[in-house]
Order: sequence, then structure tokens, then C-alpha cells
Amino acid sequence: IMNSVITKQNYRHLPELTELFVRLRVDQAQLAFVHPLGNAWKNFETVVPYFKDAVPYIHRSIEVAKKAGLPFMVEAVPYCLMQGYEKFVSEQYIPETEIRELGSYTKSFTKVRQKQGKKKRPECSKCKYFLVCEGPWKEYPEKRGFGEFQPVAGEKIKKYRELNSRESTEKDIK
Repeated sequence: IMNSVITKQNYRHLPELTELFVRLRVDQAQLAFVHPLGNAWKNFETVVPYFKDAVPYIHRSIEVAKKAGLPFMVEAVPYCLMQGYEKFVSEQYIPETEIRELGSYTKSFTKVRQKQGKKKRPECSKCKYFLVCEGPWKEYPEKRGFGEFQPVAGEKIKKYRELNSRESTEKDIK
């Protein structure tokens, strides 16, 4: 299983990276938009690409994976930027997980990620993906605002399975 972080340095090469995964015959691959914490926060402008620049390359990577039959996902990219590629958004497949660290315990990583790690703008409440989308990592709009994320008109999607995702996904919104 390959998991590669999408950065300003590599986003233009994501389709070629996906082709490499295909040639290596990996069982599954994922692209994860950089979470700007630590040094990524300190070097934000150097490390973090604009979504508007990276998304076309992410979509091309998905097309490469689809053509090759490679199971593929994309993490931390809001649904409004993944129209037509919704079934590749990894958050709908992440199992509920607890986190045990020295001196701390988190019962639900999903709830912490949704309520503390990511953020949506008030206008997102009008989006058809509102109930299933987590939004971007909160640090991104703190630096760049929400201008790249626009609500998508349509009937609200209430369950992940409504996204035409894998048939095994039965996880409902809580």
C-alpha cells in the first residue's frame, strides 16, 4: 500500500507517480493533501499547494489508477473539488479508530478530525455534500481563506453510499 503526501513540490507529478505505483503493482494507493502542521505550517508557502492548482493533477491520477484497475483514494480533499470522483474520497472509508498516546486517549478519531482538525465555511451548509464532507484541514483556510471551496447545488447527500461509492460502504452519517 502506498500513501503519498501531495505537496507544492510534487503535485504536478502525481499522474506519473500513480503510473509508478501501477508499474510496481502495488495493491492500493492513496494521495493525501498535506496537513500543514509542524514544519509544513512553518514553511506553508513553500510546502502547501493551492487546491485549485493540485486538483487537476489529482483527477488525472485517479484516471490513471482507474484505467489500470488500481484501488485508489484521495484524502483531505473536500467533495466540492472531487465532483465526478466522489467515490475516491478516502474519508468515507476510514474506519472508526481510537488513539492511545502517552498521557492521552481519543475514543473517536473521526469526531476529533471532523470537529477539531477540519473546518467548513458557513456557506458549506448549502452544499449537497455538507453532511458527508469534512472540509479541508483547518490550517489551510486560516492561511488562504475559503475562496477555493464553493457549495455545490443539489439535494443533500445523507449517507456515504449515496455517493455511488463501493457497495460495501454502509457507514451512515452520525
